[in-house]
Amino acid sequence: MIFSNSYIICATPRSGSTLLCDLLTDTQVAGCPDSFFRREDFLEWASYFDVSVTNWGNKQEFDQSYLTAVLQEGTGGTSIFGMRLMWESLGELSKRLASFHPGLPNDNARFQAVFGSPRYVHLTRENKVAQAVSRLKAEQSGLWHLGADGTERERLKFGQAPVYDAGSLAKIMMLVVLQKLSQGLKNKMRRGRTGLYNKKLNLSASPMRRFPIIL
Repeated sequence: MIFSNSYIICATPRSGSTLLCDLLTDTQVAGCPDSFFRREDFLEWASYFDVSVTNWGNKQEFDQSYLTAVLQEGTGGTSIFGMRLMWESLGELSKRLASFHPGLPNDNARFQAVFGSPRYVHLTRENKVAQAVSRLKAEQSGLWHLGADGTERERLKFGQAPVYDAGSLAKIMMLVVLQKLSQGLKNKMRRGRTGLYNKKLNLSASPMRRFPIIL
């Protein structure tokens, strides 16, 4: 299955990507984007997709079944495929796609072979300090997302109450900045070294939060 219309949301944690994914899904015409290739979530997604983990030892067979399920889930019953891809997951996804298409020259060719000719949505949060604080609070408490009604939507653990930690904040800030700088590789990619970001859209989370109705 190759899509004529697809997009990949490129983001970092606590940048507003969950809100964007929700808004796109709620349109019921723009696919159902999610983080399908986050290493820590593979087994959970495999269970949801009913992809047998007994094939885990046969990486090629597992990846093929998993990818087929991802392509179906990411469309959400529409003609458009959507996916969220955090920067730290790019290497994992690239490695898996390379196993499917070892003869293709670069990531751009492999992404097009699997996802069609995707548009890349680069989502950023302008206030990097607020992003770092938000991430630290989530890591400390284990609570990552709340529903619109205030109920818990995603909790990874029952942790401590958030406290100020200058050292941890500095490390997260450095990580956020390094990930942003790493995305500067898109310039090299456009020059043909890997060619990923030839069709891209830059989007800031701030106006999206103020005026979500525009999406």
